[in-house]
Amino acid sequence: MKRLILSTIVLLFSVLCIQAQGRDAYSFKTSFHFDEDDKELVDSITVDTYVEGVKTYLNFSHRVFTLQYPDNPNIKWIDERDINFDGIPDLMVYLGYVGYGGQGGDVYSAYVWNPETRKFIHEEEFEMIPDPEFDNDTKTIRIAYRMDDTTFVRATYKWDGYKLKVVSQEEESIDDMMSDEE
Repeated sequence: MKRLILSTIVLLFSVLCIQAQGRDAYSFKTSFHFDEDDKELVDSITVDTYVEGVKTYLNFSHRVFTLQYPDNPNIKWIDERDINFDGIPDLMVYLGYVGYGGQGGDVYSAYVWNPETRKFIHEEEFEMIPDPEFDNDTKTIRIAYRMDDTTFVRATYKWDGYKLKVVSQEEESIDDMMSDEE
């Protein structure tokens, strides 16, 4: 019983210490998991979280959409950048490429830092945004990509607190786009 109480106290102390840290105390490290058939290609990624250099219980694990080589110089597996325009770095984890005929884009899982709770909040909607373009002036995220063999999509997103909302979206037929160019 004493061991259980002591373990509980240590766990609670660890949680409180992690909660008390500011965003700048956090760092991240990736671990790759490889495809069973092709041992050189990454099929999932785990991101371990460190606070002041000490590994915490927080980690993020994701399957990637498209198998990738871990040393691909065109992939930034972890991107610490301000994605919700509050001036505090958030976290983007690379998930792979989606789209049609080479005209899609890279997608990411997103974790937004909440300075009040001192926690990362996972925003699942972000995974639906290929090649996000961040506009600091309008505080919006824009996308433009080919969804399939007949449709091109343009959309604009804006943050509402810690949730991402679609502000505008239009789909255009590839045939219409081609006829406009003639």
